[in-house]
Amino acid sequence: MINATAFFKLKPVSRGWFLCFIFCVLSQIRASDSDYSLAQYHFLQGAMGYAPWLVSQHQVPKKAYQHIALAKVLARHDDQQALYQLAEHYEQVSKPAFSETYYKQLLALPLSPRARRGARQTIAQFYHRQKNWSSLAEFVQADDPAIWSFRSAFELGQDWHQAPSDVQASLRQLIAYPIVHTVSELSMLPDCPITVVPVISDVVSGQHWLRLHNIFITDPQLSQLPVCFTEILYQNKQQLGCENTTEQQAIECQLTGLTQSREWPAGIRNLIVLSDTGKANVNQGILYLNKLSSFEVYKHEWMHLLGLEDEYRLSKQSSQTRCRLVNPLSQLHYQINTVAEGALFPVSTCDESYINAFKAISAATIMEFLDKPLPQAYLDKARSNITDQRGQLEVFSRAMFKRTNDPYWLNYGVALGFQGSYLQYALFLEEKGQIKQAIAYLKLASDWPLAKSTIARLFYQQGDKLQARFWYAQAAKQGDSYGEYFYAKMLANGEGGKMDKAAAQALLQRAASKGNPLAQKSTQIAL
Repeated sequence: MINATAFFKLKPVSRGWFLCFIFCVLSQIRASDSDYSLAQYHFLQGAMGYAPWLVSQHQVPKKAYQHIALAKVLARHDDQQALYQLAEHYEQVSKPAFSETYYKQLLALPLSPRARRGARQTIAQFYHRQKNWSSLAEFVQADDPAIWSFRSAFELGQDWHQAPSDVQASLRQLIAYPIVHTVSELSMLPDCPITVVPVISDVVSGQHWLRLHNIFITDPQLSQLPVCFTEILYQNKQQLGCENTTEQQAIECQLTGLTQSREWPAGIRNLIVLSDTGKANVNQGILYLNKLSSFEVYKHEWMHLLGLEDEYRLSKQSSQTRCRLVNPLSQLHYQINTVAEGALFPVSTCDESYINAFKAISAATIMEFLDKPLPQAYLDKARSNITDQRGQLEVFSRAMFKRTNDPYWLNYGVALGFQGSYLQYALFLEEKGQIKQAIAYLKLASDWPLAKSTIARLFYQQGDKLQARFWYAQAAKQGDSYGEYFYAKMLANGEGGKMDKAAAQALLQRAASKGNPLAQKSTQIAL
């Protein structure tokens, strides 16, 4: 290998012949339109020190960059164009890790300020194309364009509300729907029966909800529902707190940022929360969606939000809480008898309980299989629940109270006219010793069997066994297991009325079959 020192040790004549040789080879390389030969590859590889000399003199033939093997040789000598070429090549062949390696080598060179800015811009664009937002976030420096850091923050579920106004305007274009960062910014439509707030924590979840929403508002069925949507409410992932949900679990989020706010506009009934993982479900007025959920899943869960029930077999635990003889919201009919009364068709919803469930439609529906239709009768039922049974439809404030035990959320639910909030507020008043006021609130929620049982308990504790027996009987008729158990005790002991041990025994067994712990401890009424 001839380096510079060896070259100058040559005799003048030899140096002349060597330079002539180099010039001839270079001319052939530049003039050739064919691929480089193996000999030329080895020549550039440095057998005679030619590659580093070409790099240092900025004399690398353009054709060399079109050959990956030759570009790699030049890259080993820190040729900037070769590094760019290799990085672009490996991105095109879906090997971004190799691209990143060459880009990092490029940045390690002693570049001019202008060249360094250009290199950083190119690498930022590379991370953007690859949607490698975590690497972009780590890459960003204080003097880089603000859009880089705030774009990666938005994509990663971090805060971006402090971005400059021009950057915020650019970021908002990623989701063609109004976005707010605080609940006080939410705007309400007057006199809307059901107002819903979509809650997202990154760009992907926002774009996915918007796709579902656009289908919703044009869907021939769902567009008939009297439902209004506010702006999208953005919460960072830490505030939303959905990270602990696995793919096989029903989504549940801590909602820390939302529970702590006391500036909620009046009238919001439900939230739609999008999570990275987990199974879609409805729980206490909140519709949880995986950010990959299909519109069929969305439609199914909307029916749950409006009170309709599944038509597949529920688990024993679910059936014990969701299967009851009286449920004015459900599209199903419930009875103890196994033979349908009238033109009804059995469904397996309540097979794990003592109650049998039936539907009025023979065909399979979306409440059993997602690829089946939503019958018009079911849509009509959902609409009538909004107009006629709205006080029984779950509201999100109930979930908030569960997380905080803050009376703010009780009052919020009471203002919505939600019967569950009446029940919770009555228990709150009971703790303060305000029994009469508690009973008054419970009577506002007396469609709920649990409210009836609670009224009965309060009357019993006050010594009014006649009223206690009446309300326990009402709760038992609706299938409330505690109502059945305590009504059975009153029947067995003749409290508040006639003694009836046979009826008491039947009620006790029914309550035990539902998993009532008190009933299960005593399988027989004491004679």
